[in-house]
Amino acid sequence: MRQTLFVKYNRTRKPEYQIRTSIVEEDGVRYVEKTPLCQDGEAHIRSLKNKREQLTKQHFDFQVLKPQFLDGDTCARFVFLQGETLAETLAKRIQAGEPVKEVLEEGLLLAMGEPDREFEQTPEFCRIFGDGPDAGDKSFSVSNVDGLFENFMVTENGIWVMDYEWVFDFPIPFGYLKYRTLFYFFERFKSSFGWQDLDAFFALFGIDEAQCGQYAAMEEHFQVFVHGDSSQGYLIRYQQPVETVDTLLSKEVVLDDLEMKHKGLQDKYALLEGTLAEKEIEITKRNEVQRLSNNHIANLEGMIKELRHEIDEMAKLLAYLDKHEAVTNRIWRSFLDSIRRRFPKGSKRRKILEYSINTIKHPIRYSKLYFTEMGRNRIAGDFAIGNDYLEKGKLIFPALGETEPMVSIIIPVYNQIHYTYACLESILEHTKDVSYEVIIADDVSTDATKDLALYSENLVISRNHVNQGFLRNCNQAAAKAKGRYLMFLNNDTKVTKGWLSSLVDLISSDPTIGMVGSKLVYPDGRLQEAGGIIWSDGSGWNYGRLDDPDKAEYNYVKDVDYISGAAILLSNQLWKQIGGFDERFAPAYCEDSDLAFAVRKAGYRVVYQPLSTVIHFEGISNGTDVEGTGLKRYQVENSVKLKEKWKDELKKQCVNTGSPNPFRARERSMGKPVILVIDHYVPTYDKDAGSKTTFQYLKMFLKKGYVVKFLGDNFGREEPYTTTLLQMGIEVLYGPDYQTKIWDWLRENGRMN
Repeated sequence: MRQTLFVKYNRTRKPEYQIRTSIVEEDGVRYVEKTPLCQDGEAHIRSLKNKREQLTKQHFDFQVLKPQFLDGDTCARFVFLQGETLAETLAKRIQAGEPVKEVLEEGLLLAMGEPDREFEQTPEFCRIFGDGPDAGDKSFSVSNVDGLFENFMVTENGIWVMDYEWVFDFPIPFGYLKYRTLFYFFERFKSSFGWQDLDAFFALFGIDEAQCGQYAAMEEHFQVFVHGDSSQGYLIRYQQPVETVDTLLSKEVVLDDLEMKHKGLQDKYALLEGTLAEKEIEITKRNEVQRLSNNHIANLEGMIKELRHEIDEMAKLLAYLDKHEAVTNRIWRSFLDSIRRRFPKGSKRRKILEYSINTIKHPIRYSKLYFTEMGRNRIAGDFAIGNDYLEKGKLIFPALGETEPMVSIIIPVYNQIHYTYACLESILEHTKDVSYEVIIADDVSTDATKDLALYSENLVISRNHVNQGFLRNCNQAAAKAKGRYLMFLNNDTKVTKGWLSSLVDLISSDPTIGMVGSKLVYPDGRLQEAGGIIWSDGSGWNYGRLDDPDKAEYNYVKDVDYISGAAILLSNQLWKQIGGFDERFAPAYCEDSDLAFAVRKAGYRVVYQPLSTVIHFEGISNGTDVEGTGLKRYQVENSVKLKEKWKDELKKQCVNTGSPNPFRARERSMGKPVILVIDHYVPTYDKDAGSKTTFQYLKMFLKKGYVVKFLGDNFGREEPYTTTLLQMGIEVLYGPDYQTKIWDWLRENGRMN
């Protein structure tokens, strides 16, 4: 099986040098392949064979990677090497404290060797590099202009040169080759080592300013040779024809006449276009539903076939084992089955049996449990809550006294004590930097939740006398809150480090923000939601559902249509101003979407905070069946109510075409200008002037109302600088996904309105 892992296109070169470099994997083995982008480039690929032979004859202290030619010698394939580049090896030595000059001179000797002849200008040299030094420099019989430290790989089997596209058999000044290699090394590692003065760097190696200017001119000639005219080659595709004012005025008369004739057709066309667009959207939706249904059916059929095969194989194995099982094993298995029937796992009888066995095995440890108040409490909690309580014991929250907390965490509960205990345990562990109170809104639970005060301290217990349902339960508990902010948190959640402080920091940093919410993930690590989308037809999306939560697109602060009510925070004042959850949506569902619309109507923004990560066991509270008799059925009913209440606002939402591109909808950027800023790397604004300038530009673009995207040339995520941009609301395109698919991203999103 063949799979492409990475692709790079050299499209800016002249046609005869344009190539595609890709990393592929076949049957578990990786290769690097170079292929021409057009027929003119085939000779360039074939020349690699002769260039390798020329380099090999130099007898340097390295090996030259041998290409395997495929497809009629139009594809050069190389073995994928594992190791580190020579540049990385040298940088590590410098990092360890070795002198820069000694380390790099050793690297130059290894990569180039000693010159073997005097330099003299030839017509071929002048055609490619322009005027060189008059005399006095050395040169090689064969020179690899691409012999940079980055193009050597240090492996267990020695040092290999990986790139040798530009090998020439006429004299090239040794000083230029040294200048070129040192220049690229300086540019790559200057931020790591704090280097700023390029002239001083070159002076270490005997290259003065005059020589730098001459070698820079040679480099420009070489780039023109490879890419074409440097001033026109990159710009010609963007040039537009220019007409004089007189020409435009003469055309204006004709245009006026045509406009009069065309006006009647425009109205008819607009009417037909609107009708056609509606039909196309409807057809697209139906086709997409059909396609997804067919795919789902095909997947299910495949799964059923595999499961049947596995069942058949397991039946054969069980039959074999049953036939050959020893008599003693059968007796023992029968005894265990009897124990399991009489003492089912999770039952009270099973728990008593386990305590009896453990008391015999560990008499001292268990006697402490039986004869101390704390021990008896742990035993009671073990029976009521589960084994976690036996290990962790009573949860003791901070006592606030008369001090008003910054946040009131409101947890609506109905039974499910083991989930509630796990939620509270995570809050106690991961909420150290914000003052808070926890309000347990108990909606007449019948399990050990009603006795939660026995298993915790300093909680505010708000227990209803009559079951109110989720929505009214939240409203009643919120009325008792003392905090400046209200944090609504489901009991079937576990919070993580920094979950609450990141929300408070965000909402308090900008007075235009009215409500913030967390990134929700499933217990298996997959993403549940990175903010929600409400389309113009009232349908909703949990953006990013089941994807990797660490992807760049889910990790920047952004405006969203709504945030799931499992973890949302807003000010107590705004909550009272809005009037809490609208009780028309009682007992539950769509109240969080409605609240988001109400927050915006009050003049505030709803914002997603990716630094606040909350694990959500979705479906524990109210199930997942919208057709059943439980609370989940209200999801369908309340969706209709939501559409009716906010029908005017829904007209301004993005349109669901059946398979829409959520690029704009995911961040509520409809109608806003989007700007993509590209630089070498994420700006390290406290290290160099260039980065500081870029950083100021980014802040200016945000202030001007742009939706800002940033692309680093290295696709890296350098910290803490990347997180700074993400928290400013700038989407940073980092990681291997963007490195391999950046052109697809630009093509898909470059024309979004």
